[in-house]
Amino acid sequence: MLFSVALFLVPVLTMRLLSEERRMKTDIALLTSPVSRFGIVIGKYIAALCVYALAISGTLVMALVLQYYSQPDWPVVFGNFTGLLLLGSALIAVCLFISSLTENQVVATVGGFAASLFLILLDAMYHVVSNRTLRILFTHMSFNRRYRGFTIGVADFADICFFISIAAFFVCMTAVVLERRRWV
Repeated sequence: MLFSVALFLVPVLTMRLLSEERRMKTDIALLTSPVSRFGIVIGKYIAALCVYALAISGTLVMALVLQYYSQPDWPVVFGNFTGLLLLGSALIAVCLFISSLTENQVVATVGGFAASLFLILLDAMYHVVSNRTLRILFTHMSFNRRYRGFTIGVADFADICFFISIAAFFVCMTAVVLERRRWV
């Protein structure tokens, strides 16, 4: 169930990160500060990631309470938490990028939700598309497929690298958007 919580939590968390700055025209002061564009984006990304980690840390508290009454399967608990943290880090980067493209926070929220839903349901597109190449692409790019191993306590290095690389790519793309806005 935490998978769907991330789907709704992340777009709401990231909707104001850059779109509100742009709407209120405070991005001008931010962009003229002596901080690099990448530093601005990393700062906002890490702040959102910390808030997200704090929000999902309640699952660890529940596991500790469960420890009092029975013996939880700790590799599964930590696998779920790690997977949820990696999933959230990738979705935060995607939604941060979408927030940098607009000045309307409702558009940023809806766009972030649509992009997150699309990325999560890519493996379902496998049955809709008849092209073999697209089927393989959708299967390998599906966040749901990559997250599934964490839910049983298996941390695959390829899945960890996948989520980290998606996050790094979209953080860099957000920095490029801010840099481009500097010259416009």
